[in-house]
Amino acid sequence: MGIAPHSGWAAAVVLGLAVRRVRARDLPAQAEESLRRPSAVLREVVSALSRQVGPPWGADQKSAALLAWLLLAPETHVRRD
Repeated sequence: MGIAPHSGWAAAVVLGLAVRRVRARDLPAQAEESLRRPSAVLREVVSALSRQVGPPWGADQKSAALLAWLLLAPETHVRRD
């Protein structure tokens, strides 16, 4: 028995949790706009975080860190496409 691809999304909605979708390809531009920081600064902060955390720290972890920052930042307005 497999798990439905969007079962996490559906479960969050049922539990009344806020759900936002950000496409991976849109993440850098959306973060730059919403966090009001240049992409170079965002990359440097995420890189500094990766140095503190240590390996393994690949593209997936960098994207996850940027997404978390975007979604958890106060007064962040994530575009809904």
